Amino acid sequence: MMKVIQQADVKGLLTKKDVNRLIEVLKYGGTRSMQMDAAVALGKIGNKKAITPLFEIINSSSYWIGIRVCAVQSLGSIGGKEAFEALNKAANYEDFHGISEDVKAIRDTAKTALNLFSHSKEWWQFWK
Repeated sequence: MMKVIQQADVKGLLTKKDVNRLIEVLKYGGTRSMQMDAAVALGKIGNKKAITPLFEIINSSSYWIGIRVCAVQSLGSIGGKEAFEALNKAANYEDFHGISEDVKAIRDTAKTALNLFSHSKEWWQFWK
């Protein structure tokens, strides 16, 4: 049986920078809203520990597209070589159903994030 988190103070977790708990909420949150808020919070914190879980969410069609797009945006906020590689993979993402509207949304969001980094005056910070 999958664990479901019914309530979480995502704003409080963001303030505490509780990355582990936010990752749990991202994966098992009881509502889409909680999961999207957790994804955004992980991007704001910028801890590289969140890269793998965010990328797993992007690649799982069992998550709602809004959550997956928030995960892509958060990878762009985290930065670093690992996030860049994950964004590159997301920009070329395909699922076994072909190119659906969901897949287009993921790919377009990833391409936008990559484009922002390539045009940023602080692009070198992305590689930290």
